[in-house]
Amino acid sequence: MGASHSNLLGSQGTQLVESATGVPRKEWHARLPNFTLSLNVTIPASPGLAPPSPGNSPSHSTFSIAVDFVRRGKPANTDFRFLDLPPEIRVMIYEEVLVVGNVFFRNRYGQMPPDDHRYRDCNRIPKPELQLLRVSRQIHDEAEPVYLSKNNFLLPVGWERMKPFDIHSSTSSTAPLFSRAGLVHVRYISFIVDQNIRLGHGNVNNSADWRSCEGWMGTKYEDMSLAEIFDWMDDSAREAYHDALMAMADALGRLIPGPRYVEVDYTEAFDYLGRRTILHEDLATILLFRYLNCDNLEQINVLGLRSSLEKVHFNALGIGQQYYDQNDEDGKKMQKIRTLVRFGELEAGE
Repeated sequence: MGASHSNLLGSQGTQLVESATGVPRKEWHARLPNFTLSLNVTIPASPGLAPPSPGNSPSHSTFSIAVDFVRRGKPANTDFRFLDLPPEIRVMIYEEVLVVGNVFFRNRYGQMPPDDHRYRDCNRIPKPELQLLRVSRQIHDEAEPVYLSKNNFLLPVGWERMKPFDIHSSTSSTAPLFSRAGLVHVRYISFIVDQNIRLGHGNVNNSADWRSCEGWMGTKYEDMSLAEIFDWMDDSAREAYHDALMAMADALGRLIPGPRYVEVDYTEAFDYLGRRTILHEDLATILLFRYLNCDNLEQINVLGLRSSLEKVHFNALGIGQQYYDQNDEDGKKMQKIRTLVRFGELEAGE
């Protein structure tokens, strides 16, 4: 690797290694052997880990031994004391084995939801090595906040009915996603609004039903006005739809002190502009703004809107200031939310 130690580690990492080793950065190459990490970072061994004598190549780097420890429980032929590492180094190791990007919900039987497009490639994504949390109480208490605060948790279709954040009320077939303490640390949440939220009249409940009925309706769905769509919706269907959104709001309201990032996926929502616009309006005003704790919120990422017109409708209807007085508490909250909405994917490392 051509990069220097300091360039790879950054100023904070450089200070950390200097503190742990007692060796100034300019003397690293001259005085200490180098160890290559699995993270493609090279650092000198800590004196507390008894580096090999000059001329002997180590069979494992300090970092590799530590990662092996947390993955296997005990590295082979090594008297290794993991908790003797500086706390900052332990956090780096926790990130190596627990932070994978997206964490996918499974039920109590290890099964994935079959009808969620976000899960199609989930088997290709590394899984967090949660056995680490069972090594000891101290490691659990140190590692759990890292796992919960740095991963994006994808909630499955129908997640609001499973009550995933309620440790006392989860359904018999699903496990609560987080412990009570864990709810304090969650920062990244992704959920989906799908076409199974009942919004239709009679047997016309989702986009597929609407398309199949276009013949006897006499017009294509995309050519219908919002007023015509509402004519097909009875009060009970709308009430069921609002109940589903309120269940989402209640579940997300259990996150304390609230997420940093919320991702809302409309890919599996209704296919045509009119009905998706209805979803935008209700979701934004009922779910995100009134009930979600926005104190720490930095971004709302909206996925699956298929045209610039849909994005305009999302902002105009869902975050429309006509619903609130700009000078009251809700109005000020709405103004803040308007600045946080983005359309696209979460960038790695945010």
